[in-house]
Amino acid sequence: MKNLNTFLKDIYCEDIIFHYTKTATAIDYILFNNRLKLTHIKASTDPIEKFPRYGIYSSWYGDKTNSDEMHKQHSEQINKMLENVETRIKDYVQVCFCKNKLQTANFWNFSIQYEDFGFAKPRMWEQYGDNYTGVCIAFSKKKIIEKNNNLELIKKGNSDVEYLTYYELSLKTNDVSVNSFNEIGSEDYEKKMIDRIENELFWKHKDYIDENEYKICTLFKKEQSCLNMYKNQLDHYMGLNIENSIKAIFVSSYANENQKKTLDKYSKEFDIPLIEIKWKNNGIETYYYDRFQELIESIEKKVIKKSTN
Repeated sequence: MKNLNTFLKDIYCEDIIFHYTKTATAIDYILFNNRLKLTHIKASTDPIEKFPRYGIYSSWYGDKTNSDEMHKQHSEQINKMLENVETRIKDYVQVCFCKNKLQTANFWNFSIQYEDFGFAKPRMWEQYGDNYTGVCIAFSKKKIIEKNNNLELIKKGNSDVEYLTYYELSLKTNDVSVNSFNEIGSEDYEKKMIDRIENELFWKHKDYIDENEYKICTLFKKEQSCLNMYKNQLDHYMGLNIENSIKAIFVSSYANENQKKTLDKYSKEFDIPLIEIKWKNNGIETYYYDRFQELIESIEKKVIKKSTN
């Protein structure tokens, strides 16, 4: 196994993305099933994510004497289009990751800047990593996309989140223009509206900018869904195939030892490192879990041997 600093340097690249979760979720579902669950955007608590914006038809220019007739003529078609759009919005599912904050300068000759890594974000460990007791799994973005080419991935390969102020968001209107609808027709206008809405899936308020987020979004399709037994009921969910996509597992030192040992078994099975993060009041320490355990066991044996002599 590589020196840890060398390994960290290897994963400090654009291809590696990080997903935070509870340790139990990682063990019982993600690693066990080799699947990463996508959740409906309607389940998000963020109003900007949860409610993609599209307006009622209102925009009209030209001869105002014909506007009422034009509205009446197209109202049924426009309402039908909006129903189709709303149905599609209900089917959007997503999973979120953090990216590395890539610097142009080569700082490796000096020290490791943990803040630049996607796995070392305190707010993420608190909010999504089960209050610092969870895990953060490192994935290859390229491998995930290759493995899930059968899914209708939205903005495939270019899914970085754009961070905007409320003012910037207010300028991005998505109202229906009756004139444009009349000019290009219902089918093409619906495609344009869906394109705009799907861009909105990758907008967040600027307050979240330090998450440095990458999203994978698609549509829920029952024929492509996975089955899971939950509370004695079969649950259909969309799951990304993550086989051979995991590059490392980062586990909090606050996770219990039984969980760490189970994660260690998976790391051996997948031939990937399990890296433990030790929290301090002035930073963090990282080390290979198995090597650290070997060191502890070696010290304990020496202590026992010395005490028996």
